[in-house]
Amino acid sequence: MLDVELFSDCAADAREALHHLALRPYSVMLLDLDIVGGSETIIAAVSKMANSQQPIIFATAADRIGRIDAEGVQVVMRRPLRVREVAELTRACIDASARQRRKAVARDDELHA
Repeated sequence: MLDVELFSDCAADAREALHHLALRPYSVMLLDLDIVGGSETIIAAVSKMANSQQPIIFATAADRIGRIDAEGVQVVMRRPLRVREVAELTRACIDASARQRRKAVARDDELHA
């Protein structure tokens, strides 16, 4: 991930992931649907965040792909993953997200001017 200038945190289970989400905003979340503690818990927590604070969620799974509740999940990838492709896709989403957030701030500034 550092090859494409991405900095990341890692969580071993849902509880740790929720802790990270409470500490700082993220642009993208790579979420294994088989995470200990339940991916549904994490997706529910993200859905309660303000829209401008919600990260893009990449869901990964080996065999649950067909049973994913797509609500709140923007990208679904089957494992095994190719790290380079994930890093490049993540970088593209972060760049797109930053452009969208800049546009939203500019609109807010126009409304308050």
